[in-house]
Amino acid sequence: SYWDNYPIVAAFNSNDTTILSATQLELFDKYCDILGSCTSNSYSDYENELAIHDYLVSNIEYGGQEEEAYSAYDALIRGKSVCSGYVEAFQTLLEMLHIECKTIKSTESEQDHSWNLVKLDGEWYHVDVTWDDPIDGDGTISHKYFNVTDSDMALDHIWNTEDYPKAEGTQYAYYIMSGMPQIHSQEELD
Repeated sequence: SYWDNYPIVAAFNSNDTTILSATQLELFDKYCDILGSCTSNSYSDYENELAIHDYLVSNIEYGGQEEEAYSAYDALIRGKSVCSGYVEAFQTLLEMLHIECKTIKSTESEQDHSWNLVKLDGEWYHVDVTWDDPIDGDGTISHKYFNVTDSDMALDHIWNTEDYPKAEGTQYAYYIMSGMPQIHSQEELD
């Protein structure tokens, strides 16, 4: 009735893994390994969020017509999942770092899709780790769907906007944080 992230985050916060099943404990250990390998207390929430995003994109293969490709366990232990596995893994890792994160479900009937909303410094951002995967042929990780606004996400995602907080933050948008030039006119583009 719920993903494994609820008991795993509770176990992490209480430092008590006795509440976890064997499968949850295996996943808990994987989450701790990931946090230990790519995040740091000295990093900002944005830097930790970006490190987790890039880890997941680099280490999960999209796919799974099989029954076993829908959870974080499938994504992190088996290495293959559809969007729900990416979403659960991303959300759990952020929640373990006390970064508020939610799941959004698409309302497009033809496409069952989900992604995350992340709250940084009081503002919400969309993150679609799944659509930022796979890694491009040259080894570059995509950040097209990392910390974007409602208007950016609405270009190719459909959801009931009234069911979720408005994502209007731009301070931590990837293109701003990475120093990409912004083009505001045809003259600048030329």
